[in-house]
Amino acid sequence: MLRTRWTALDLGLLLSCSACGTGSAQDPPAPPDGVDIPVRNTPPVETPPPGPSSMDPGPSPPVEPPPEETPVAPARVSSLGGPCNAQNECERGLLCFGMPSNTAQQETVPGGYCSIPCREDAECASLGAASFCFREQFCSAPCAAGWDSEADGAAKCQGRIGELACFGGPLEGGSCLPACQNDDVCGTGRECYFAGGTCLARGTAPVAGEGAPIGAVCDGILFDCRGLCLGNGEETASLCSAVCSVGAPECGGDASNVCVPIFYDGRGGDRGFCYAACNTTADCAPGQGECVPSGLRGAAGEDRSYCQPVRASAPTVVPQRLPLDDMARVSALAGLAYVETYGYGDAQTRVFVQDGQVCVDGLIPEGPQAEQSATHLAFHLAPIVPPVPRDVSATETLRLTLTSDRGMFVFASLTGRPLSEYGAFILSPVPAPQTFRFTEADLPPRQEGSLPWDRRLLEAVTLRIGTGAGAYRVCVSDVGFE
Repeated sequence: MLRTRWTALDLGLLLSCSACGTGSAQDPPAPPDGVDIPVRNTPPVETPPPGPSSMDPGPSPPVEPPPEETPVAPARVSSLGGPCNAQNECERGLLCFGMPSNTAQQETVPGGYCSIPCREDAECASLGAASFCFREQFCSAPCAAGWDSEADGAAKCQGRIGELACFGGPLEGGSCLPACQNDDVCGTGRECYFAGGTCLARGTAPVAGEGAPIGAVCDGILFDCRGLCLGNGEETASLCSAVCSVGAPECGGDASNVCVPIFYDGRGGDRGFCYAACNTTADCAPGQGECVPSGLRGAAGEDRSYCQPVRASAPTVVPQRLPLDDMARVSALAGLAYVETYGYGDAQTRVFVQDGQVCVDGLIPEGPQAEQSATHLAFHLAPIVPPVPRDVSATETLRLTLTSDRGMFVFASLTGRPLSEYGAFILSPVPAPQTFRFTEADLPPRQEGSLPWDRRLLEAVTLRIGTGAGAYRVCVSDVGFE
């Protein structure tokens, strides 16, 4: 099951937006006292295999450190979360967990993991707000999830991309968790357990046969994937996937695959899901996959796309992106990186194109979470990995033409500032098409302490559709700058 440390209390305008990256970055803060983080809607994992799950990772059986060995001068000494293959390769006070050289262990951490032992989360509190006791064995190393780097500019998880990935969000922080990219990082006699990111003794993964590859059709019942089975929320389309590290040279054992952030505010080095690459929907499993832009660029600077499970016919809690062919049908989307919809709490949503407009409709069910649930429709203007912000300094106005049966909050997000939203409210429904124009003065930062607006760093324009139970529908025919 998805390991989450969040509750469904809405933070309103304190919520992080989709922008982050380089530029004038703010230091990743610790979560404010007394603030809970809303549950993020993610693609459902259908019947994950037994043993370590994709988001509640950890070796099984437990990763116990072996007895102390005769000291040998190590080539390097690692700090918290660093690699190790023997006890003396960790700094004083740390132990080496999941070491690859321990052949008695069925499951290990790729590259090993220097940490302190624990039995409960409270023992890890001094390391950082997001550190927790990993399988009641050792404390996870904290990391700056949702940011492009740590506050000092260092790489997240000590740059161990392909071995570890940062799981969490920019407000609550993250933890460095296993995320093997292929069998090679696991060492001799082991293979990557794509559902959990750890390394298993070869031939012991809980899959049927060799396990279907990334992007293959899966039914969520048999353990037919070597990794995990991701569905569309309606059980009408499911594809094999794997956990991965965003920006790693490969995922799921294939360099052609694409690792996409799990959460809307994920960035390079964060944990993602691995998908099959594509150029058109014809490259995806017939009737099960559709080709969508990733917001990531390859080593040669090319825009990369991937096969997501075909969108459900009715609104679901699963985040969705517009396929490439749908984006080509809307002239206002020319030059955009991608369009996505995602929700908080119980919000159900569906994104589609109709009459040359991008539309999102859905439902917020009645219940205790109705007032804290919300849907977002985000227009990403620039790639997120590597971060390449859109420079709109030659323009003065954000232009938005839409219809809506609810009020909303319109905000811009800037690269390198995942905790800042620059926005304004449209308080009333808009029953007929209407064009709104917002100047820089109309879009002030909504969070205290945010840096000033910078038109050189634009990353996305997002609509947060009003909360409260009931159905909703919003259609956008134009988004641009003048």
